[in-house]
Amino acid sequence: MAWRKPANLNEWFGIILRHKKKFFFPAVLVMIGFIWASQWWPREYTAEAKFKRRSETSMSPQAGGNPIGEEYGRIRALMQYNFKGRPAIEQLITDLSLTTGFPRTADGELTADGKILYNDLVNRLSRSISVSNQVASDQIDLVSVSYTSTDREMVPKVCNQIVENYIRTVRKQMDDTLLEQKKFFESEVNRYRRRVGELENARLQFGINHGGVNPDDPLVVFNKLNTLKTDRESLATEFEKNKAGYVSLKKWEEEQPEFVKNKKTTENPDLLAIKDKLKKLKEMLDIHVYEYRRTVEHPAVKDLVRRIAATEKEIINFEGGDKIEEEEVPNTEKLSAQKDLSILEGRLAADAKKLEETNAEIERSEIYYRNFFTTRQEFLRLTRELTESATQLAFWDDSLRRIQMALTLSVGEKGLRLSFEQRAPELAKPSSPTLAKIIGGAVVLGLAIGTLMIVLAELLDHSYRTVEQAIDEIKLPVLGAINEIVSPAAAMRRKIFGWGVFPAVTTLLILVLLGVFAMTYLSLEAPHKYELLKDDPVRFLQRTFNGGV
Repeated sequence: MAWRKPANLNEWFGIILRHKKKFFFPAVLVMIGFIWASQWWPREYTAEAKFKRRSETSMSPQAGGNPIGEEYGRIRALMQYNFKGRPAIEQLITDLSLTTGFPRTADGELTADGKILYNDLVNRLSRSISVSNQVASDQIDLVSVSYTSTDREMVPKVCNQIVENYIRTVRKQMDDTLLEQKKFFESEVNRYRRRVGELENARLQFGINHGGVNPDDPLVVFNKLNTLKTDRESLATEFEKNKAGYVSLKKWEEEQPEFVKNKKTTENPDLLAIKDKLKKLKEMLDIHVYEYRRTVEHPAVKDLVRRIAATEKEIINFEGGDKIEEEEVPNTEKLSAQKDLSILEGRLAADAKKLEETNAEIERSEIYYRNFFTTRQEFLRLTRELTESATQLAFWDDSLRRIQMALTLSVGEKGLRLSFEQRAPELAKPSSPTLAKIIGGAVVLGLAIGTLMIVLAELLDHSYRTVEQAIDEIKLPVLGAINEIVSPAAAMRRKIFGWGVFPAVTTLLILVLLGVFAMTYLSLEAPHKYELLKDDPVRFLQRTFNGGV
């Protein structure tokens, strides 16, 4: 008989009740098997560590001039790589000596198989590490780092070590980068200082070469050229005048003799003796009058007066005057003229040099006037380059100042602080699989198998359940229906199975299900109790009944 699909819920419910044993026992057995098999489901442990980044200054781009914030912003953008990249994983493997036991050569190098294991280890660690930002702001970052593996003891070590490596690596990268930037900025500052000095010297030299000339006004150059020509005419006139005076004085000096005769008068010795006598007499008179207080009536005073008058008369009447002699002496007028000629020569040389310089200046000004626009462009170029270089120097100097300040803060760990917020603790229970996942999987699989058994039983059952089914199937009228004839032995057997065997088996299966559930619970929530149960069940039971493990 072909299977007829139930027409309503009552028929579906009747099918379930008819095959309840075929549903219950397979479903429970599958649940028991699934839960029991989960004992060998690899237990994965997950540890989580947290670290905090705190900045004393803003890290936003609008903050302007915060090298620490800018550099950490670049490092933060590469956070996943710095945690899960190959360099970070290789450093972690080295720190924790995770390659112990890998096949190596006599020199201690990994063999080909060892390198394969090493690469597998790197990939496995990288996949098992998870990094996420719990808080991300300009001032504070709170980052969570988790690691999942089947090695319960190694999981927290890996988690803590990779965070420590990251903190150490970031600090080193910050210091190294800031040092490199400092060296770069110093080189740029020195280069632009030299450039500014060179341009200042060039512009100064330009001012020397074109002194007093305004490169923005050609009339200034024209007026200066006229002034220089006027000065040249005045200098030329003065030069000719001085030259004529020099020639005239030179001609007169050449006509004068080197020596001239000079008359020398020598006094008569006899006359000198009389004058000396007169002098002595006057001295004696002064002594008598002022020292001895004698009047003109005193005989000695009168005698001295008389003698003085006689001596003066003798001098007047003395015959034979002074002796006159002639001698040749250098001509002082010629010497004075020679001195004046020397002065005039110096003046003429100075005037000639000044006249030459004026001519040269006029020539330069004429060249400058002819090439005014070219010279003006040169001046503007020098000015523009000097301004640009000075601006660039100020920029690099400011950058150097900021990077030096940032480096000082970084070395002192004041500008940016990285620290553990929470270290990964020792783990007591696995993170995967969870009890809900195992129970859910067992229930779903058990229900699926039970349902499948009901469907198979219903499809393989060809008996008629009602008179209507028989009429529909054989297309003949049914005169009557006889109930199932059950012998006494069959009835007893049904009673034994219905009230004894099936309830006992059901109870046993439920107890087994609860037992494997309890073991699974212990393996997930209390691994230490589970290990004790596997190693020594009797001791476990004793300690359990005596107050817990």
